[in-house]
Amino acid sequence: RVLPNYPDSARAALAEGRVYVRLLVGADGRVVRIGRIAGPGVFHAAAATAARQWEFVPAIQNDRPVRVWVDVPFRFELEDR
Repeated sequence: RVLPNYPDSARAALAEGRVYVRLLVGADGRVVRIGRIAGPGVFHAAAATAARQWEFVPAIQNDRPVRVWVDVPFRFELEDR
């Protein structure tokens, strides 16, 4: 799993938050599409960029791998405040 880069503008503003990214995971376990993104907008692009690089164990239905939507949370927290 790839972690998102903390946006410089969010760091400068001392912004933190949680973002949820809806992903369509293909039968091969790779991200096929990004759906809705919820949470502070300053983190959307960073979360989507990281999520596109993730790979999953494919979902199985009737003994066959299938595409499935999943919601993935990303937490953006500053270490030093």
